[in-house]
Amino acid sequence: DLIEKLKEFVSSEKEVFEAGWRPRHLEFAVSMRLKGMRFRGKIDRVDVMPVESGPLRAVIIDYKVSDINVRERTVLNEEFKDFQLPLYRLMLKETLRGIDVEALAYYDLKRSFRLKRVFEDLTDTEFAGHIEEIVTELKDRDKGCERTDKEKNCKYCPYIDICW
Repeated sequence: DLIEKLKEFVSSEKEVFEAGWRPRHLEFAVSMRLKGMRFRGKIDRVDVMPVESGPLRAVIIDYKVSDINVRERTVLNEEFKDFQLPLYRLMLKETLRGIDVEALAYYDLKRSFRLKRVFEDLTDTEFAGHIEEIVTELKDRDKGCERTDKEKNCKYCPYIDICW
C-alpha cells in the first residue's frame, strides 16, 4: 500500500517539475502584523516558477497527515476553520515582497499522496477582511477571549483553530 502511495507522490512531483515549478523555500518562517496582532507560521514548502520579468510566481504547499475536509467553494462564515493556508499566503506576501502566490496546495499524506490545490476562489482581500473582523472581535475586552497555556480551557472557544 505504501509503495502505491509513494508512486502517486512521485507522479505528482514529476508533473510539478515538468511544468517548470521548483522548490525555493522549505520550512520557511513567515509573519505579519494585522490590526496590532502578530501572526507567525512556518510554511512547509514554497515552489516558484522562474519568470523573466514581473513578480515571482509561487505556490504554497503544506504536507497534511491528518484528515482534510476541503469544500468545493470557500464560504467565509462562522463555520470556516481552514485558516492555515490562506494565512500563509498573506504572511508570505508580507515576508517576501514582489511575489505572486497563485495557488495554495497540500499533499494529503494520509490517503492519496497527491498534490491538491485549494481555495482557488478565495482572494487575499476577502480573507484579510475576514481575519480583520476576527482580530477586532478577539481584541474586544467584552468578548472575554484570553490566551492561555491550558488548551482544555479553550475547548468551546470559536477561535481555537487559530490559537492552537
